[in-house]
Amino acid sequence: MPLILTIILPLLAMISLFTLLHFYKKKENFNMDIEAINYVKSIENERLYKLFKIATTIGDPTSIVIMTIVVSFICYKNNYFKESIFFLINIIGVWLFNELLKLIYRRERPSIKLLKVRGYSLPSGHAMVFMAYSIIGIYLIFDKIGVNLITCIITGIIVILNIGVGLSRVYFRVHYLSDVIAGWYAGIVWICLSIPIYRFYY
Repeated sequence: MPLILTIILPLLAMISLFTLLHFYKKKENFNMDIEAINYVKSIENERLYKLFKIATTIGDPTSIVIMTIVVSFICYKNNYFKESIFFLINIIGVWLFNELLKLIYRRERPSIKLLKVRGYSLPSGHAMVFMAYSIIGIYLIFDKIGVNLITCIITGIIVILNIGVGLSRVYFRVHYLSDVIAGWYAGIVWICLSIPIYRFYY
């Protein structure tokens, strides 16, 4: 496995995540959160609303559950039993990890929201879970199919979807930008640690 995946990437993501969480715990103000919300307010329009609504729906819990079941079933039907279990366990695990972090930090969501949501804000569950889902998916694609034009195109689409899902949460003001960034970092940390463990035991 490449050094960047096993050591460098999770280390950088972990440092970035806990730096961000540290500053929040110290009650530091994030200027980028204020600037991001002011910016999305200035560009609001019907076309963006519809586009980001699709993106946020892709990352919502119902969609993730359905997509996880589909991928796990495909792996199972193709005799990738260990991969099927690995995928399922990791999505459940990262979901629980997200809920744990939210309970620890208990950050309230932005006061004016365009969607009805519940729970705490930090880190963004959409951003975190979908990031983990995406990395596992990309890993399995490259591991079982290999690197070619089609898998690279699929990877590019997944990366764009990740960005869209995360930014949609800021657009609808259900999360601060720092919540989304923390979610991305946390998703990377979780999966980049779980993949080496999986490879070691299997």
